[in-house]
Amino acid sequence: MVPATQNPYNGDTYDISLVAAPGMTWSGMAFTPDVKYNLSAFQYTNCNLQFAMKTTSSTPFFVGMQSGDLGGVGQKWINFGGPGSDPYGFVRDGNWHVVEIPMSAFGPEVDLTAVSEFFEILSTTGPISNIELDDIYYSNGGAASPPASPPDQ
Repeated sequence: MVPATQNPYNGDTYDISLVAAPGMTWSGMAFTPDVKYNLSAFQYTNCNLQFAMKTTSSTPFFVGMQSGDLGGVGQKWINFGGPGSDPYGFVRDGNWHVVEIPMSAFGPEVDLTAVSEFFEILSTTGPISNIELDDIYYSNGGAASPPASPPDQ
């Protein structure tokens, strides 16, 4: 995906505004840190991944997280299937909508003590013509668990 004109949410200065790169048959982006993050403070019942999002694209896409090192291992996708079938109250009307996904929706596949991609967007059925994201964060955290120990070699 490539940058597009920004129209930030709630008076912000910047947002993430993207369109599919020309000629692409799929779209995607991810926040991938250099090290794995311990997000286990967000393992509790009332914890959410929260973000503002808007689009008019009818292309189905997924929002995901990953903790594994290999494609599909430790990964969970939430299906935004298109107009009329998107979850969590999202509507593809070109207006900002706040989406709250319970962190329990990412388990048990995602190991929150070792998150390698903490926010992903992916469409495998075609390019996303436009999408904007803002105010991406995790809410209602508590005490973190210690990271898992690597297995003995």
